[in-house]
Amino acid sequence: MICLTVDRHIQRFDDTAKHLDEQGIKWEKFTAFDNQICRLVPVETFDLDRAGERISPKHVAATLSHLAIWFVMLHQPDDTFIVCEYDVRFVEGWQEQYERAIKVVPEDYDVLMLGNCCTQGRPVTHIADNVYDVRYPLCGHCIQFRKKALPTLIKEQQRIFMPLDIALYHLAFPKLKVFTVLPQIVTQHGTPTPI
Repeated sequence: MICLTVDRHIQRFDDTAKHLDEQGIKWEKFTAFDNQICRLVPVETFDLDRAGERISPKHVAATLSHLAIWFVMLHQPDDTFIVCEYDVRFVEGWQEQYERAIKVVPEDYDVLMLGNCCTQGRPVTHIADNVYDVRYPLCGHCIQFRKKALPTLIKEQQRIFMPLDIALYHLAFPKLKVFTVLPQIVTQHGTPTPI
């Protein structure tokens, strides 16, 4: 498990590190791009909710950080890895729910959304137990990736003009085998997540 955070003190990350340790999760810190330093804002608009909408430095930094992890993991021996954000919380009983999901997710999956949002109203197919094919969930606070998905993710997400979760929805996810654990087994501490 790789946990994204920036190289400055954030109490929520300290709390998350403690939470992950208490859950017995082996994790590594990945120093991400800091939106307070990275002030790049694209000139393109993505016009989804409001005409002329542009992403913020926060979204640029988040996308660059995920791209950096994907480039690094492309050259690692691991077939599967989990990327989580600095404010994740694993729900009670998450281990048993995760083990159930891993037993039934199709063997050829590319992405498994452990944390997710905005699944209501989307086309949904029940695969088995707690695994669903949702076209497509949002939120990127905890995602399990397969190495074979990385070339597609890297190719599709280098154009940074919308928040990463929305970009994944439109660009990479339709080209990958994406599955979702419902209900989610990872939430975000202090961040309301729409269902």
